[in-house]
Amino acid sequence: MEKRYIRQLGMELSPLGFGVMRLPMEGDGFSEEVYTLLDKAMEEGINYYDTAYPYLQGKSEVLIREALVKRYERGRFYIADKLPVWECRDLEDMERIFQIQLERLGVDHIDFYLLHGLHKKRWEDIYEKGVLDFLEKKKREGRIRKIGFSFHDTADVLAQIEEKYQWDFIQLQINYYDWEMIGARECYEYLADRNIPCMV
Repeated sequence: MEKRYIRQLGMELSPLGFGVMRLPMEGDGFSEEVYTLLDKAMEEGINYYDTAYPYLQGKSEVLIREALVKRYERGRFYIADKLPVWECRDLEDMERIFQIQLERLGVDHIDFYLLHGLHKKRWEDIYEKGVLDFLEKKKREGRIRKIGFSFHDTADVLAQIEEKYQWDFIQLQINYYDWEMIGARECYEYLADRNIPCMV
């Protein structure tokens, strides 16, 4: 798979990423099929792997550790992970969860770190708790390389959030229904107009 150089990020990314979210499980573990899928993705040149704290009942990050981190050179792939903002009462919760994520992943840094599933109320809540200071601190420490958020609201709310920080990238949920019925087109066009990298 040919990579695309994203100038704003200074990175080469595969145009197709791999979402480590809905995958076959066997009891408390992972089926061999999961390892086969991830091996095939690596073989074909996919280098962007998206996970989150709650995916696969909290085991998605562990799967990335076992299937990728332990088996492939770290420089061959990027990890995108997300802070579950609804579980954060304060900065201490943010720190605690972030450390759990590093441990689950078996890494010392996360390439792309997102605030998970923002809408107006979640943003206002987590913003008041000082999340931008937290993210900046982690970036200075080298624990996070790129900062973004995944988004589920209208374009006017997207603009309100985008204006609060110099985000490295933003992730949108886009499918045929979202494009026209949920306003994803307006959100995408907003990011394109401002030259902000958009993960879909």
